[in-house]
Amino acid sequence: MPNNDLKKMTDQQHEQLQILDAVFDAIISIDEQGTVLNINKSTSRLFGFTSAELMGKNINMLFSKTTAKTEASIIEEYFTIDNAITNECDREVVGKHKNNSVFPMRLSVAELPKNDARKNRYIAIFQDLSKIQLQEELFNRSQRMDALSLLAGGLAHDNNNMLAVVMGYGDLLITHLKDQPNLLKYVNKILLVANKGADITRKLLSFSRQKPTLSRLVNINDLIIKNKKVLQKTLPTIVLNIELSNNLWLTNLEAHLFEDMLSHLALNAMHAMHNGGELAITTNNEFLSAAQAINYNISSGEYVSINIEDNGCGMSADIHSKIFEPFFSTKGELGSGLGLSQVYGFIQSSGGAINVYSELDKGTRFLIYLPRSSQQQTDTVINKEHVHTKLSAGESILVVDDENQLCVLAKKILDHYGYKVLTASSGEQALLLLKSNHIDLLLSDIIMPKMSGYQLAEQVVKFCPNIKILFASGFQDEQVKSTFKSPYPLINKPYNAQVLLSSIRQCLDEHKLINSDNLHRLPLKS
Repeated sequence: MPNNDLKKMTDQQHEQLQILDAVFDAIISIDEQGTVLNINKSTSRLFGFTSAELMGKNINMLFSKTTAKTEASIIEEYFTIDNAITNECDREVVGKHKNNSVFPMRLSVAELPKNDARKNRYIAIFQDLSKIQLQEELFNRSQRMDALSLLAGGLAHDNNNMLAVVMGYGDLLITHLKDQPNLLKYVNKILLVANKGADITRKLLSFSRQKPTLSRLVNINDLIIKNKKVLQKTLPTIVLNIELSNNLWLTNLEAHLFEDMLSHLALNAMHAMHNGGELAITTNNEFLSAAQAINYNISSGEYVSINIEDNGCGMSADIHSKIFEPFFSTKGELGSGLGLSQVYGFIQSSGGAINVYSELDKGTRFLIYLPRSSQQQTDTVINKEHVHTKLSAGESILVVDDENQLCVLAKKILDHYGYKVLTASSGEQALLLLKSNHIDLLLSDIIMPKMSGYQLAEQVVKFCPNIKILFASGFQDEQVKSTFKSPYPLINKPYNAQVLLSSIRQCLDEHKLINSDNLHRLPLKS
């Protein structure tokens, strides 16, 4: 053969080797006994073995023990039959790294032409499925959790309306039963249960990521240090190790929800370590590339990471897939199943991500990412002025709600305090009343058929520019929120009479509205 032809063939072979080495999947050639003949560079990257460590060895060393037994029969079935190429070999198997860790992979086998020795040779291609399966798991979880959050939000909306009626009429009864302590005792018990129901509803709203948040700029290290003593008292048999990164970036979140999250995760860890153990909490600044961020369904960028890890009993794959679902609990009657669903909702509403890594008898690790804030640290001034309710100055109020019982209740409460009250069950009806009556304040539900509270407000300010507007809602649909940016204050359902009166008074007086969850209980007029 001429030298030019030899050089041309050598160049082609070299290029073919470069192509094989550039392929991300591991490619291994083997003989009919499964002996490794050659590998590409990705094989070493995937399995951790060098070429010298693999050459001449049996390919079964790259499978987990269970898989290796199965693959031995595959080799017999596919690698020793003359027409093996007609038998498809494409299946998911469990691979084993040099460090003995295991991972999912897809194995494909094809027959190569016989060599000069007329021996059967085969090529095995291994595709790492770890990231693919993780992304599928995260996507499926995200889809499932989104569906559950819509269901939870809808249930919370209806439940809030019913609780608002119970609590409102209960407050009215208190004003009329001051001289009948026996009956008053029953009313207080009714209100106690109603408030417990409202707490559960708030947890559902937190999971559904619909509850308006009062986020502020915080240093997560400060929150962890603040709660360290509480955690140590909560975990008397657990060794608590905390390692906090210096110069941790700031992030925007609702501080008390972060503290609740710490408590939930710490208690879960304690229940997983019946005979004591160790809980480690660490923080770091991290930049997530696009390739890293896609694994958590978030955008690339700068994040504060919180790692919470225990060495307890771990969890099975079945439990692992359900832990964030509302009302799922492994504690039987001792657990409500809302703790971790709240954690999930809080992280999602804060723009972050949470993932769980766990193995039976090896512990559990929660990895949390919260986005770095672009804001600068500022001093926060807290207004501690006592909230009080003044008597009505006879203002006119229009109450709009598609739940008739809430309209009737609000009218009774406001009438009792000297307000002039009109009610409407829809946005269309409200517009007709506004055009024929002087109204000082519009109190509207947000989610209503045909016309939302936001859409109503847009119409109202066109012909009543000086009207005060106050929203009340137990559920805010994400689509409505993203379409209409509301500058108006909001009170959360279920509200009691004191919250309603105080909020309306502040709105009429043009005070900045305090979140209704933080309003003091106020004495009702008898």
